[in-house]
Amino acid sequence: MSFDPGALYTSERGIARLVTKEEAHELLRESEEKGLVHMGSNTSNFMEFLCNCCSCHCVVLKNINEMGEPIWAASSGYLAEVEVYDELSHQCCICVEMCPMDAVSINEGKTADVDEFRCIGCGVCARRCPAVAISMNPCDDVPSPLETPRDLRNTAMGDFHRVQAEQK
Repeated sequence: MSFDPGALYTSERGIARLVTKEEAHELLRESEEKGLVHMGSNTSNFMEFLCNCCSCHCVVLKNINEMGEPIWAASSGYLAEVEVYDELSHQCCICVEMCPMDAVSINEGKTADVDEFRCIGCGVCARRCPAVAISMNPCDDVPSPLETPRDLRNTAMGDFHRVQAEQK
């Protein structure tokens, strides 16, 4: 979904159409049911877009995964936390399969662990957990969003070039 000038630009050119708030909410509900990640431009003063992404097709999620530093680019300010309340809580592994950031794994004790460095707080694991054993909790040490989309793109390009140089 694009907002403001982007929405008008794409609709005027026949690339997209304008939707009502109700339609937008329904699209978000459907995306959530499919296990997609709601991902915005993550800037503090302007919501440029809101995508509903999967890690197998979304270039942004793929790049964030490859760069290995997802927290500044896509953090929601929340972190998944697993609560062990019985032995059946963690035997289905749906959270491992659904996590788009590969942040959830099963440890030797056969319970789920969340890698705090990889987790972007999207909540896909929590929404899909049939045992309701995962909660999303606010985290204090998340970097503040950059101010503008341009700042975000410049930071992303700087990190991309740094990673490329390290791989040589």
